[in-house]
Amino acid sequence: RLLQTVLRFLLKDPRIEIVVQSPSESDYYAGIAKDAGIVHFPFCQHEVRADGNYGRGEDYIFAGGYSNRDYECLFEAARQVPHKFIVICSSMNQMPSQVPSNVTVQYDLPNKDFNCYLKNSKIVVIPLKDITGSSGQMVALAAMSFGKPVVYTNLDSISQYFEDGSSGISYRRGDSGDLAVKINTLVEHPDRLTLIGENARRQYESRYDITAFSKFLLDRLKQ
Repeated sequence: RLLQTVLRFLLKDPRIEIVVQSPSESDYYAGIAKDAGIVHFPFCQHEVRADGNYGRGEDYIFAGGYSNRDYECLFEAARQVPHKFIVICSSMNQMPSQVPSNVTVQYDLPNKDFNCYLKNSKIVVIPLKDITGSSGQMVALAAMSFGKPVVYTNLDSISQYFEDGSSGISYRRGDSGDLAVKINTLVEHPDRLTLIGENARRQYESRYDITAFSKFLLDRLKQ
């Protein structure tokens, strides 16, 4: 409540504009101050480097990250997918007590090792849990920059980056059965893996590279 009171005071100033990174954040701040200057522009980032050998030559599906992750849903889906999974997360994540036999979990890896595993994977899954503000974008954009096919939760923090069926595959939040079907469909159609990954890479380069945000920010400052 204290934070919202401070924000409400600040956002009344017509000289102040707040840039948000997902549509749900636009709704949140509009609820605090309905006349606030709110501009939505998706998070963008530099292309991620991954020069190591972790995961190279292996055949696996990757998931990782800390904030707002639904690893319980992922594990339930993994039990329905006859394929190897590698999950890299934080030791602060609350993980299910039972890990499926086809899932390997690693904790607290350095970013460069995390990115190597991501880059060398067959498919990247981003399982988000709750309807919150920003979460999942960094992994999503890294995967897109590597040309990986991504199966993502249908939450706007990451769905805004993809065209469902073309540059990524959406699944229903919390629905392990739907997630398993989407993963199995991709595994069974390797031609789609390549096409979706290529489309994701092009979309990242044209819309979500850091230069896109730099241009947007410069335009706002000029205005």
